[in-house]
Amino acid sequence: MDYNVYQEHIKVLNEKIGMPEEYGANVLEYCKKICADDAMSSKYLEIQDKYFNQQESETIEDIHSFADEHGFEKHMLTLTFCEMYSLYTLEIYKMRNYPMDVFYDSFKDLVIWGNVCKNQHGIFGIANYGWVSEQIRATMFRLGRLQFHYITYNEETYTHAGVTVKKGDTVLNIHIPEGESLTAEKRLDSYRKAYKFFGQTGNAVFVCDSWLLYPGHKEFLDPKSNILGFMSDFDVTSYRDKNSSEGFGDSWRIFGFLDSYAPETLPRNTGLQKAYAKRFEENGKVGAGFGIFIFDGEKRL
Repeated sequence: MDYNVYQEHIKVLNEKIGMPEEYGANVLEYCKKICADDAMSSKYLEIQDKYFNQQESETIEDIHSFADEHGFEKHMLTLTFCEMYSLYTLEIYKMRNYPMDVFYDSFKDLVIWGNVCKNQHGIFGIANYGWVSEQIRATMFRLGRLQFHYITYNEETYTHAGVTVKKGDTVLNIHIPEGESLTAEKRLDSYRKAYKFFGQTGNAVFVCDSWLLYPGHKEFLDPKSNILGFMSDFDVTSYRDKNSSEGFGDSWRIFGFLDSYAPETLPRNTGLQKAYAKRFEENGKVGAGFGIFIFDGEKRL
């Protein structure tokens, strides 16, 4: 394994995705040690091969064992592996003629999840390995503000604007990475980019399953909220309720990682935090919803 090749690639990657210099230096240090040792290099390539053969759930255990054996911090080593994997991902992009700006935009997730790891564990790295696997294997892409990938539709048959969607159909799924506001302009820009990137023709089907699509938001969020704007893009066909802040699995997205989500202890630094904290104090329900819409390449139908 040629460290110079990895070094050049990782330096460019980290500059493009906004990786903090301190953590980029840590990645390069780990990478250099791996490349300089034949046994570690061989093991890395074995793990990489498993990873790109859809076995990422097994490889996280391999990485943690690798860290224990050679004295690496496991979350930083996981980030290092992800950045080293990305050299292979880059070849996939080139082979498929995907735009390079999409490559770098998609890999910004490493910084997002690096910060999540730091907030959760006190160490910058990757703890939520599965969340970045689709970007690394070039199946999920950040196109503007939002992320998209193909999934198999598994909901009840849906018909709108002359389009019928049934179980087993392939649809475009939307993920909402942490970041800037979900304005109407940015949402529409992303839908148009996804339609073009995935080579859609005619009417495309977009879906999303998220806490952002909980219908009850209409009861306690500001009417001008971008969350309500995003929800209005969809026909929300189903939802799930949760009865408390402790039982709501997405509380950390709103308040950060806390030892307790008891309403009286919650921070109230943003409008969203204030709205959710008050909702919890009033024992109001929260939850998540599944939504769908039809898009013709320029607008929702």
